[in-house]
Amino acid sequence: SHEVIGTDDQIDIDHAFTLVKRFSESHLELFDISIIRDDGQILFAATAPSGQTLPTFALEPSFQKFHNEIQEGQPASIGQPYVCPVHNQWTIPLRYVICNKEGKQKYIISANLPIGILQSYWKEAPFTKKAALGLMRDDGFLVSRYPVPDKLEMEKIYGIPRTGALITYLRQQKFPINGYVEGPSGLDGPDYFNSFHRLEHFPITFFIAMPMSEIRTGWWNKVKVPYTLTVVLMIGGFFVYRQTLRRERTREVERMEASEVIRESEDRFRNMFERNAAIMLMIDPTTGNIIQANKAAADFYGWPIEELSKLSMLQINTLAPESVMNEMNKTLSSGSLHFVFQHRRSDNSIRDVDVYSSNIEVRGKNFLYSIIHDITEKKQVEEKLNELNRDFISFLENTRNFVYSKDEHGRYRFCSQSLANITGHASWRDMIGKNNLEVFPEDTARIYYEEEIPVFREGIPILNKENPYYDALGTKGWVSTSKWPLLNHEGKVIGLFGISRDITEIKRIQDNLRKSEQRLALVMQAIPDAIWDWDLLENTLYYSPRWWQMLGYREN
Repeated sequence: SHEVIGTDDQIDIDHAFTLVKRFSESHLELFDISIIRDDGQILFAATAPSGQTLPTFALEPSFQKFHNEIQEGQPASIGQPYVCPVHNQWTIPLRYVICNKEGKQKYIISANLPIGILQSYWKEAPFTKKAALGLMRDDGFLVSRYPVPDKLEMEKIYGIPRTGALITYLRQQKFPINGYVEGPSGLDGPDYFNSFHRLEHFPITFFIAMPMSEIRTGWWNKVKVPYTLTVVLMIGGFFVYRQTLRRERTREVERMEASEVIRESEDRFRNMFERNAAIMLMIDPTTGNIIQANKAAADFYGWPIEELSKLSMLQINTLAPESVMNEMNKTLSSGSLHFVFQHRRSDNSIRDVDVYSSNIEVRGKNFLYSIIHDITEKKQVEEKLNELNRDFISFLENTRNFVYSKDEHGRYRFCSQSLANITGHASWRDMIGKNNLEVFPEDTARIYYEEEIPVFREGIPILNKENPYYDALGTKGWVSTSKWPLLNHEGKVIGLFGISRDITEIKRIQDNLRKSEQRLALVMQAIPDAIWDWDLLENTLYYSPRWWQMLGYREN
């Protein structure tokens, strides 16, 4: 830091450029090494000295995440991979904060590392071919992975966060130093064993994932010989009383241990059931009777636990009794199912619920174990959104004005059917994703593009601007257009909304009126007669120029 920042707390551009360029030449695996201001503006790069117009990282997602990390005291960051626009390849941004002598953040040094570099290191790692290893950030984005699954796009590997068992476990356990977890892998399959170790100075976890099938195969290959010998010895000792007695004692110990394990398991289940915040019920599938309910269920339905445990689902579910029994039988035969029902509470109010029901066996008898979620408000919101969506689509399909919205790239997000009709589209949905050049002739498209530049760049609206247009048959018309910027919560322009009103007929009437007035003026000048006009409603008088001349007055 002291070599880059001078005594006045300002960067020595020429000296810093020399240092960065020398560093770049000695580390050819890195590219785009640059010095960046705290606001994201690139001051210079190893390949681009100061004085040139350089881009800014202010709105780049991985740079914004880095800003959040350094606010939490993280001086360096291995950022979320992205496609480098210059080299057109996936890269890992590496950034480090440069501080002054007082420890205050002043600048950032940034470099990019190709993803392929890390993958080349993994190739030499001594692990089975069916396993995978890599690095994953705390936000779920992979930094590196080897091997890369066949026929899977890099965007799906590095462009979206992982959602498998590993990242779920890490977040639940608040990112432990090391450990293991078994479960599905978002890239490989449903049955994987993950062993992990968290890096000491970065919010990144190193992991190795291996299919459980391979682990089981390896285990069996190691134990099948001793297992076979054990079986032979057991058969040989079957007729020896001492061996039989010893084996019986062993079994008794195992039964006692198994009984203790079962008791502990039942205690854990009981605690989980009774103290869980989710609504839980144990139901007898042959009668529909509620065998057990937890406190959350009692609070939701409005009956005390003792009274609720004496009721039947036939009294709570609003379906006909035979339909309720049919659904329980389906769960019993399939093992587990998901339902959406309406349940009645003690005050006779009806609530919409999600029910996840599973078949479990307790002491040799089958029961239904149901977890219930109240979704009444969710369904009401969905119905209101659907109603609003229907009204909005009806508006788009019936308004005569040209209504439309575009994203920040100038592509249509939606538009009215009237606009689709004049551009030759059967449905307004066919316009989604297209820009002006794909919809209008080049001359009018250029007009629309240029007038929208200040809307996107500066958020300046356009009000009542007259523009030409051509319909699907090539007939020219005119519209009066207003366009407003659409802003996000940060005040950034993310699109525009526009309304254009067809004024072709008004323009035609105005043009005809202008021509009539011109013809009338020519007639007044040409004829030798004097003409006067008295508007009785307005009480105004008009005299032609000839009238003044005939009476010997100057005009007016």
